[in-house]
Amino acid sequence: MKNFLSLLIFVLMTIGTQAQGKRPQTPKPPFDYTVKEVVIKNPNGGHTLSGTLTMPKKGKGFKAAILITGSGPQDRDETLMGHKPFAIIADDFAKQGIAVLRVDDRGINKSTGNFETATSADFATDIAACFDFLKKQKKIDKTKIGLIGHSEGGMVAAMTAAMRPEVAFVISLAGTGVNGRSVLYQQNVDIMVAAGAPKKDAEANRNNVMRMLDIVMTETDSAKVTNKLMLMLDTVLGAQKAMIPNLEEFKRNQIAGINSDWMRFFLKYEPSTDWKKVKCPVLILNGERDLQVNAEVNTRAIESALKSGGNSSFKTIIFQGMNHLFQTCEKCTVQEYDQLEESFSPQVLDEMRKFIRNL
Repeated sequence: MKNFLSLLIFVLMTIGTQAQGKRPQTPKPPFDYTVKEVVIKNPNGGHTLSGTLTMPKKGKGFKAAILITGSGPQDRDETLMGHKPFAIIADDFAKQGIAVLRVDDRGINKSTGNFETATSADFATDIAACFDFLKKQKKIDKTKIGLIGHSEGGMVAAMTAAMRPEVAFVISLAGTGVNGRSVLYQQNVDIMVAAGAPKKDAEANRNNVMRMLDIVMTETDSAKVTNKLMLMLDTVLGAQKAMIPNLEEFKRNQIAGINSDWMRFFLKYEPSTDWKKVKCPVLILNGERDLQVNAEVNTRAIESALKSGGNSSFKTIIFQGMNHLFQTCEKCTVQEYDQLEESFSPQVLDEMRKFIRNL
């Protein structure tokens, strides 16, 4: 069980694997639409967000979407293993008459600010600033600006729509409907079993992870959390400690990934709180083979929250044979993300476009 904490990091979408395959969907210039570099200030903190605004060359009064990245430090294209799903979405939409704004996360690439100290609630203020920016753009219909969030970004989209009731639509791409602890509880088993581990071992591994997360949730003193987790790691690793070079550094690196304000917020936050406040049309999209955000559990939770808040204007689609990245998968393991040439399913793009056009 020496890799149990590495599984936890998968929710952060920061898988440290080099891209090996081809990425044929990645857009390449020249582009038949306008591409504009923008800088947006978030008055809540004073940092700036650097991004790209794509718009059709001709016309005005465009519908527009703001793309919201998933967990972990992400650039504006949500680049992962060479896949650039947000660049693909922006390219497709701009060709079809829809403007798109996508930005680097705070503190990442060209954006300023501190990513390490931010929580999902802080990221929602970044997206609110992006929304306010788009409302001032002359060629954008300010009554038709919506949000598209992937993974944690779906949750952030709900938070932002709750803050900005004038948001025209929300598209949740594998967004969460239950708290982070519940997400990780299922994720840790599903990923290990899909990778070939016996279910008994996966469940034992999950239980160790949950014990660590419970320490993070209940202890507010960061130094005490570190001490408790260091002791726990000694017990869990057991005889494996002798096989790990630089053991103390290894343990501290593992602990740093979970002993953070972001993780505490993620574990405790109930997305239903804000989904109940979302009154605009919502499109809920998930992959049936998603190992990171279980499709059935989370779509059901989002639907229930929307209904509870009086919103009946939503549609849910669970795409068969697709993973967390909306790739058409074969083994559908996390390791396969890198091996697939498809970066983002054209079928999902079609559904997103149809939804926005029909608003």
